[in-house]
Amino acid sequence: MMKKYLKDYLKKITGRDDIIIDMPPNPNMGDYSSAVAFQIAKERGDNPVNVAKGIVAECNKCLPERIDKITTMGPYINFFINTELYAKSVLQMIFEQDESYGMLESKNQRVIVEHTSVNPNKPLHMGAARNSILGDCIARVLRVAGYEVEVENYIDDLGIQFAEVFWGIIKEGDNADEKYDHFLGKLYIRVHEQMNPEIEEDIKKLNKELEDPSSKNAKLARSVVERCVASHLESLNALNIGYDVLVWESGIVHAGLFDETFRRLRKSKDIVLEKDGPLEGCLVMKLGRIFPNMKNPDKVLIRSDGTPTYTAKDIALQMWKFGLLDKDLKYRKWDENTMTSSLDGEAFDFGNADIVINVIGSEQSYPQEVVKLSLKLLGYDKQSENSFHMAYEFVTLPNDSFSGRRGTWIGYTLDDVINAGREKAIDELDRRRPELSDIMKQKIGNALAIGSIRYNIVRYAPEKKIVFRWEDALNFEGDSCPYIEYAHARCCSILKRAKGKRTPSYRYEHQKERELIKTLSQLSGVVELAARDKRPHYITKYANETAIAFNSFYNELPVLKSEQVDDRLALVDATRIVLANCMRLIGIEPLEEM
Repeated sequence: MMKKYLKDYLKKITGRDDIIIDMPPNPNMGDYSSAVAFQIAKERGDNPVNVAKGIVAECNKCLPERIDKITTMGPYINFFINTELYAKSVLQMIFEQDESYGMLESKNQRVIVEHTSVNPNKPLHMGAARNSILGDCIARVLRVAGYEVEVENYIDDLGIQFAEVFWGIIKEGDNADEKYDHFLGKLYIRVHEQMNPEIEEDIKKLNKELEDPSSKNAKLARSVVERCVASHLESLNALNIGYDVLVWESGIVHAGLFDETFRRLRKSKDIVLEKDGPLEGCLVMKLGRIFPNMKNPDKVLIRSDGTPTYTAKDIALQMWKFGLLDKDLKYRKWDENTMTSSLDGEAFDFGNADIVINVIGSEQSYPQEVVKLSLKLLGYDKQSENSFHMAYEFVTLPNDSFSGRRGTWIGYTLDDVINAGREKAIDELDRRRPELSDIMKQKIGNALAIGSIRYNIVRYAPEKKIVFRWEDALNFEGDSCPYIEYAHARCCSILKRAKGKRTPSYRYEHQKERELIKTLSQLSGVVELAARDKRPHYITKYANETAIAFNSFYNELPVLKSEQVDDRLALVDATRIVLANCMRLIGIEPLEEM
């Protein structure tokens, strides 16, 4: 909030939009600082120290009410703010806005976030869960940042991997005696243990058959997929993750969306039917002129047997998301909160996005770039620019990777981790809070387990690889969900013990108070950056910094026994609001008791 105020103020003085406001390393140097003099001096060929002095001289001609003084230290411009006015404006805004504090103005733009989109042939493991958690968090951030957000889960019910497990259903029967996605995952392993060229050919034929909705196996296949998806959504619901709509690959194909896309693509000079060579008979997007240094820049869209590749279907899906196709999908209810595409459904207002964000692993960077470029080749420059791949690295095991075929996911499914998290959390509560009732232990333990899993996935930058370790996923110390929850619960406890109406004077002279107020003022700026950069870990970093600032304040200064009790209680209450809003942004339930 103050950073924006200072940026706008310096913009009036310098005429620049690219001003950065930072906090100096030493509070004696000021509350905020700017190095804009460096940028100006470089362009002018001038001395940055002289430029800084000139800017400060202009500022001091009409000093704003919120600023006590502006000084220079070498080329840096340092601002000393009016603490009383600043504290009052920050804290009153937090109290007035409460749960909406940090929320930005409406952008009047619709964003589609597609996430999860796993093959319906096995349970979700922690590698796949990273996708879902990141996607859910960026959707939450975008909503608070003022966007209309539509969350989609794309169900790949026509892929070869599903055909493999469905072949196993036909051969062995559908005799599940456990959660259905776990049953399918183990069946998938058995299919690959007996794989040979003859079985491989049978599966290819079965995959092609399933593309025909009137085929003899299509109805049974749909039933298998729906049961698997229901199992996935049960696991994800436990993590507070939901969707607006499930979009089925079969729906994209059977509703004619792919055929329409295919006809348009054929008109591009960069898409050709290969007449010889290893890709003979394939429809290929020729990207050599765009990627001249790539060894194999051509991307197959239609295989020689006439079946479309994943990339081809993704192009059709992307065009539908932007509302670029004449044909559309129909929908019916899946459950109380979610719709699903359906050939016998009704029209509904999905798609037609201004911005599309696909949360997909970094190994799909090239295919996602092809999807983006295909829109450009078709003349949709704006939609191409607004297509974003939110790439992330996989979660791996200490000595292996997650593999559906080899079954390395067994023991590391999302269900396993949630259950283990609950047990660990309840054990911790038994040790620390034995007086709590079993019901409270279950409630707090479940919230801590879910929060710890989500926090420990989100706190890493998406491009950083994560090695799954139980002690990290269920971390109850340091930069963690329990650390944030404990700070929030401490605020609630202090406020419960305080009695009487509070009338703060907003006079804060101690450095720890000032540091906490500055930290609390930054939420909207962090939300704006996290939405712009599509990096939800900015929120966990800020939440941790807020908890640290509060604990530092609380450990050094008395609250209830202070002569400034009302002022300090106001800081405690504002911290409670900010921490709770941060936790909601990353899908964590704020606890009033720990």
